[in-house]
Amino acid sequence: MATKLRKLVWCSGAVLLAIILFLAFEKFIVKITGHTIAVVADSVFEKQACRFKNIKEVKLFIDDQQVIHELESGNVDLAVVDRLVGLNIIKNAGYDNLRLAGDLLNRDLIGAVFRATDKSLRQTINRALKEIIDKGVYAEISIKYFGRDIFDGIEYITYPNEPPATDNSWARIKAAGRITFAISSGPPFSYYNEQYQLAGFDVEIARAVCDCLGIKFVPITIERDEILEGLGANYYDGIWDSRMVIGSQKPKDVQISNPYCITGAQLFARGDIRINGPEDL
Repeated sequence: MATKLRKLVWCSGAVLLAIILFLAFEKFIVKITGHTIAVVADSVFEKQACRFKNIKEVKLFIDDQQVIHELESGNVDLAVVDRLVGLNIIKNAGYDNLRLAGDLLNRDLIGAVFRATDKSLRQTINRALKEIIDKGVYAEISIKYFGRDIFDGIEYITYPNEPPATDNSWARIKAAGRITFAISSGPPFSYYNEQYQLAGFDVEIARAVCDCLGIKFVPITIERDEILEGLGANYYDGIWDSRMVIGSQKPKDVQISNPYCITGAQLFARGDIRINGPEDL
């Protein structure tokens, strides 16, 4: 019995040692050969990918769809695309073997844009946005487009508390019973579906906010190059566009709501790649 036990312990130890040696060898080989990573050519993600360590080759492709397809097909080990764009492609294509590898590489906070004088309108939109988040409406829309609540695991950032505004911008909208928002993002944020109806994540979130306030949501599609000019000319009441990043470079004559979307560059990996973030490269 003792002899059998010693053989069993020796065998188990040998197996454990073999596993350890295999993992060490695999890591050594990867260190020598490096990983391949896919990005869209001439994008901000290309520069980020080039800064990673232990990258054998940065492969360039024409769009995000192709980047994610190459990752799923096994032609590259990793990919960097916008987090929400990547999640949307993965959900629509059913690529269950792909996953997020770590946190956002950078954070882009996206909010609705208003004229600087319309403070009470912005504050009211902030309250309605919080309400649809608290009630789970936001999560339902998010799961529909991205397969998950995109705020899950991300600290929600709001602007500091401020005294209630005294301007009449919200009173004006409430009396009219409608609000006009310029939209120009493109899929999956806004697009025309097969029935030629305006659809997308931005569209549904904006509509949910308006429903919460009891007013009609009136979207106006417009070229992005003209979108801020149109706001200043009072062609619409605000801008709801996922490419309007909250930052220090915003014009002084506009103000931005609390973020309704947080995205940015994201590292993606296949399930068989032992990379859980940039720190593993």
